[in-house]
Amino acid sequence: MARANLIDANLTYNILPTISADTGRLSVTFGQQLLPFGQEVQATEDLKPTINNALFTSLGNLDLARRQVGLIFRGDAFPVVDYGYNYRAPILTYAFGLVNGNGPNKSDDNNNKDLVGRIALTLPSDYNSWLRQLSFGASIYRGKQNVFVNSGADLVDKGKKDRYGFDVAYNHHPFGVTYEYTDGRDEYATGTKATYSVAERVAMLEAITDIFPNVRITTFENRFLVNYAHGIDAHFIVRGIRTASDYEYERSMRYINSDLRPSISTVFLMPPREFAEVSSTMVKGMVGPNGWRHMVRRYLPQPVYDKILSDHEGSED
Repeated sequence: MARANLIDANLTYNILPTISADTGRLSVTFGQQLLPFGQEVQATEDLKPTINNALFTSLGNLDLARRQVGLIFRGDAFPVVDYGYNYRAPILTYAFGLVNGNGPNKSDDNNNKDLVGRIALTLPSDYNSWLRQLSFGASIYRGKQNVFVNSGADLVDKGKKDRYGFDVAYNHHPFGVTYEYTDGRDEYATGTKATYSVAERVAMLEAITDIFPNVRITTFENRFLVNYAHGIDAHFIVRGIRTASDYEYERSMRYINSDLRPSISTVFLMPPREFAEVSSTMVKGMVGPNGWRHMVRRYLPQPVYDKILSDHEGSED
């Protein structure tokens, strides 16, 4: 099936009249349009000095070159005008607006709107001056993006998507020079989404260790493990090792822990052969096909097995 993708699709209304070149201008544009950010991003394809966009503006990098759907105000003030040369150079130009933030030809994928803004100052000079159209600009883009884990399968949060830019441009026909700096900061998630909450995991561990009166289950956040162990007056950290890669990682962590708290020792334990390859990822991958209940039972403590059964009640065995 054929599909058409629009490049620009918008409506513009001039709030201030554009009849006189001596006065400031202000317009508002609604629809799919270029972002008013920096020098290159807001230039249409026919005015770009190069065939392709700079890499930093492209999708997969700072992702500024794509059109966005939104409402953007653009204006200028204090223009320097020379009618003999058909020359108009506003001392102040500005733009600000709200956009969806997820690119062209798409519906919005979250309930957040992204803010974009720009301001630029051009030195006041007449057409014949060597300082003609020497400008300094600053841009900002602040937004939210969906954050996924498990290879994009699970949406877990909204993360920041911030861009800050500074540019200097000098355009004295037939010469022109542009310098542009942009910094981008994104929030994203690593790893995988936990199947069970902290409270659920604590409950299962308490049920498993209920027969041991000297075992206590606790949790902590945003602390090094070795510092937490020191805080509860523990003298040993016990770590399980299944594979060679586990050993390499745990050995490095053991040295770091020893540097932080020399009085705390790390003890490595190897599992029995029948459990050496067991992991939560492996067990979760077994759930679903016919006979999965019997298969996973041999690898799980009873409280964990009971929890999985209750969560998958009604599924076929």
